[in-house]
Amino acid sequence: MAAKFPKEGGSSNPKKAANLQELMKKLVLKDEELDDVVLPKEEFVNLREDARWMAVVKVHTSKHFGNQPFFQKMDAAWGFAKKWSIRPVEDNMFVLQVSCLGDWNRAMLDGPWIFRQQGVLLEPYDGIVDPNSVKLTRIHAWVQVRGIPPLFRKEAIVRDMAARIGEVLSVDLYALGASGTSFVRVRFKLDVNKPLTRLVGLHPEGSVRLHFQVLYEKLPKFCEMCGLFGHGDLECGDGVHSDDDKQYGD
Repeated sequence: MAAKFPKEGGSSNPKKAANLQELMKKLVLKDEELDDVVLPKEEFVNLREDARWMAVVKVHTSKHFGNQPFFQKMDAAWGFAKKWSIRPVEDNMFVLQVSCLGDWNRAMLDGPWIFRQQGVLLEPYDGIVDPNSVKLTRIHAWVQVRGIPPLFRKEAIVRDMAARIGEVLSVDLYALGASGTSFVRVRFKLDVNKPLTRLVGLHPEGSVRLHFQVLYEKLPKFCEMCGLFGHGDLECGDGVHSDDDKQYGD
């Protein structure tokens, strides 16, 4: 479905909004400045309904990019069925609104979404608070946990181990790979501000400790040195690293 794309232009300055509260503490306000517009409750309820299926969207990178390439790329990736709109807030941050539950579920549940190798983060938005106050730190991901024996392939045990990786959304205890080998497959919300988890462990009391490899599917760009999203190893520190020092990656 065609989207409503805004033209390129300047974004709002969050510092000005944040500083207003501090400024008001110092000002002696006039009567006209204290004469608030009263919004009737019924109208407020209707406006809240208008904010349904709205989300704040952020590309997890410090690099600047043009809005139009992003809009066009995500238009193709999301493939929404109904009308939708997206508006810039500031560099790399936008407000998205869709028109039906199916498109909402598509955007919020079917990720990870990736633009130019960087993760696209989405969180629900009420249309009232400053978009900059919405915490955008999580991205959806599928993870394979290999080698868990049948004895321990129980959902409660797997969820306890998987919680070391991120917020567990769903568990498939017997997913099948192309070779026909089964493995545990878990859907997560990963914190982009934490290094990737490479293995999880289980220690049955009175027995040996077991460790299982964690394999990620379709991740955005991450650093093979520190395991964080948003940059590569050439951008980590001074970018000069030995392959032997890389702790993440293949």
